[in-house]
Amino acid sequence: IYLYKGVPTSHGNNILTNSDFATFSAGVPDSWSATTLDTAEEEQGTTPFNYATIDGSAVRCTSQSGNTGTLLQTISSPGTHSGQRITLQVWVYCLTASVVSTQLTINGTINLGANVDGGLHRGTGWELLTHFENMPVTVSALTVGISVVSTATDNTEFYVDSAVCVVGPSQEPELEPIKLYNWKYRDDIQGTTTRQ
Repeated sequence: IYLYKGVPTSHGNNILTNSDFATFSAGVPDSWSATTLDTAEEEQGTTPFNYATIDGSAVRCTSQSGNTGTLLQTISSPGTHSGQRITLQVWVYCLTASVVSTQLTINGTINLGANVDGGLHRGTGWELLTHFENMPVTVSALTVGISVVSTATDNTEFYVDSAVCVVGPSQEPELEPIKLYNWKYRDDIQGTTTRQ
């Protein structure tokens, strides 16, 4: 068994600003813009522990019925990324399936993440959403982030944290794994039910 550490938002090739959602102004994370989506700062707590954050702070999002909501960051000088692949990975916590997805908008063309490529949330709690697109043309406008479907019921709550976006590599960045020794598998039994 190998343990993989998550890629830190301080990754040297991360093109996002405030990718750990550490700073906010009036409830909106700095460098990000929310459209038809209510946002609020979610801070780490210890008593009780706040599981709605990954690395100290997150953005709490609430959908608005009948509208496609977005939380996006506009990338400055997008032309420097022309002809390359862009890859986004972002942690999202949600308990409703098929509502939240990644979004990469290249020259005004919206590309949403799908279930087949790991870009659509399945409603199981914290999930690392991943999405890549090739940009073989000259890039004049580029925004990245998450999108909420317009059919989402009003007040669908979810949390977003720790986004990493890189340009060039053919896959998401990852760190070296650590080998786990002396482990033992054991079923958790509660009554007659086996739980994971």
